[in-house]
Amino acid sequence: MHRASMENSTHIYLPPEIRMIVDKTASFVAKKGPEFERRIWISNVRNPKFNFLNASDPSHAYYQQKLSEYRAQSQTLSAAFAEKIKLIHEEK
Repeated sequence: MHRASMENSTHIYLPPEIRMIVDKTASFVAKKGPEFERRIWISNVRNPKFNFLNASDPSHAYYQQKLSEYRAQSQTLSAAFAEKIKLIHEEK
């Protein structure tokens, strides 16, 4: 199991390998949704590198924070894209 200490969800120590897995997983889940997260959890339930998917794991708060950040980025990009499309159509 990995070492994790929390001051708050933004200040948690995760080994670089685990942080990379958490960040990539959060990015994919933000794009593909909760069903994708469930499939990852099921296929890695015994893999300690994915303990962050368990709500009782200390690194879960970091995962949730990253997931929120990626979702917000996705929404911002979607809104910007929609605005650009709207402007293009108004120019016609």
